[in-house]
Amino acid sequence: MSSRNHSRFLFGSLAVAVSIASYAADIEQVEDLYVHTVAGTVDVAGGFLKGGANFDGGDAAFLMKWHVGDAGFSGHVRSWLDCRRNAADHDGSFSVHQMVTSWDESTDFGATIPVAGVDYNPNPVASIGFNNDDGPSAPNEDLADISAMVNYWIANPGNNHGLIFISRGQLNGSYPGSFGNEVLLPAQERVAGALDGDDTRITTFSAGDGPVAAVLEAIDDATVGECCKDAFHTKLGGNGGAGVENGDLKIPLYRFGFGAITMTSPLSNWDVTSATLELHTVNAANPATSFNVHRILVNWDEATVTWNQFGASGPQAGVHYKSASLGQITVGSGTASDTLDLTSSADFWIDNPGQNFGVILIPVVQTGTRDLGLSMSERVVGLDVDDTRLLVVASVQPTTPTLTPVTVPGAIVLEFLSIAGLDHQLERSADLSSPNWTPSGDPVSGTGGLLYIIDTDATPAAKSYRLRVQ
Repeated sequence: MSSRNHSRFLFGSLAVAVSIASYAADIEQVEDLYVHTVAGTVDVAGGFLKGGANFDGGDAAFLMKWHVGDAGFSGHVRSWLDCRRNAADHDGSFSVHQMVTSWDESTDFGATIPVAGVDYNPNPVASIGFNNDDGPSAPNEDLADISAMVNYWIANPGNNHGLIFISRGQLNGSYPGSFGNEVLLPAQERVAGALDGDDTRITTFSAGDGPVAAVLEAIDDATVGECCKDAFHTKLGGNGGAGVENGDLKIPLYRFGFGAITMTSPLSNWDVTSATLELHTVNAANPATSFNVHRILVNWDEATVTWNQFGASGPQAGVHYKSASLGQITVGSGTASDTLDLTSSADFWIDNPGQNFGVILIPVVQTGTRDLGLSMSERVVGLDVDDTRLLVVASVQPTTPTLTPVTVPGAIVLEFLSIAGLDHQLERSADLSSPNWTPSGDPVSGTGGLLYIIDTDATPAAKSYRLRVQ
């Protein structure tokens, strides 16, 4: 990063300066391979990555890596992962996760695919899907917003280990069924600047540090049904429904892709100003159905979540979801959509990304017949106007370590909470109207804990201080 942060100490006043670039770039993959539970690590061949469940008698996962820092971005950026499949007759859906294990194209993971919680974060940051329901006209492209992760990579290049694409249904060992989908994605061309139109890439736009408005697609959405404990539904607007049908509960779950990553860069942090859940029904003429919305406490996978995953009695308050409701939402009886403020939950998920398991909708009335179809994520380029989504507005707020004077006889000592991995240079000036900032001692390397810098010129003349973090 080329950003520089300055904290001016006037026994209370602060000043901040951040440099911002402004342009866009398509970023080519620098590493890509797939790993196979049967063949171990497999090199890219024929210009495509082949993966999915029941692929040649096993499973295969894609790994991809981009050097986003090479594009020269600084400040906050918006980034889209753009995936294209190479043939319309290949079908599959994948969870996208952040790799935490370093690898390159020669790495051999052995006879198994990388392990959730060891080699990659088990919480997905996005989903990529291609469905074949519409035959040859089915879309060959899907997009996912991974801005938070790219910003994390820019601020922490040593942690940029890329992405892994895990076939749906491989994350939940409690599911008794099986899946058999595979898909081919074009690999990179390995020629700098020579991206073909169908290559997988990250497209990044510089957006500075201003407010960011985002419509978050549901990366996981499913219905768990009491009537058929070993069944699940991923098409809420088709064969899923929600509410009560013939006395049996049908409970929707949604999860949105904030990403299981640290969203705070060393020089800034996110401030969510609003987050609104917008719930849509495809059966607005059906009887009105109200749901209490709760934050989910356990991990789940769209392709495998079932009623009996939670036990014989299904999801339980205080165990599988927070007892306190986030609020109530009602659709049906002529009402096609309703909204609920989820700002507090969005703040919690950003601060605690490992607990971003989304929300569960518990029907208020659990008797009689109140079956209501809810719309889901379309998993294609762009959201339809009636898709359930989360609308988020956030800003990047500059932060600086607060300088606190410590009384020490014969010296001026300033205490501050340091930023790990960055150098902190204390500077002083006797005149703020025409400042002449000079270093006060050597730079101090941040540890993330409290540190002290002593002004070696402890004369009583009035001075102002600033802390330069770089």
